[in-house]
Amino acid sequence: YNFPEMIEKALQLIPNSVFIGIGLQKRNQLWQNVLKIGKNRIFLTGSIPFHQVSRYLAMSDLYVDSFPVNSWTSLLDAISIAKLPVVTLKTAIGLPLFIERSTAVTSDVEYLIEKIVELSNDPQKLK
Repeated sequence: YNFPEMIEKALQLIPNSVFIGIGLQKRNQLWQNVLKIGKNRIFLTGSIPFHQVSRYLAMSDLYVDSFPVNSWTSLLDAISIAKLPVVTLKTAIGLPLFIERSTAVTSDVEYLIEKIVELSNDPQKLK
């Protein structure tokens, strides 16, 4: 999987869910097919000013870190600003130790999708 394909798979398994990709560009070729399939369920914001990030995080129930290049800053924003549960894939870039040693980290994409589905289907785990 690449990240857009993983998001598409997760959305197929979680009815009525949506994905908001903060900073992701619609013109990115990797997103083109996925955007056609997930028309009203995938929203890519493009670049936005930092002061608007909290508005999008407030609409969210879960933060899914991107891969193969994860974003420490965005992951930390999701935790500190919005108090969101996070899931991320272990990559060669690594992660901060407090995340690396947590249950938020998975080592393969299939398990990452399972965690997203599990968390999304259990509102108590999202608190």
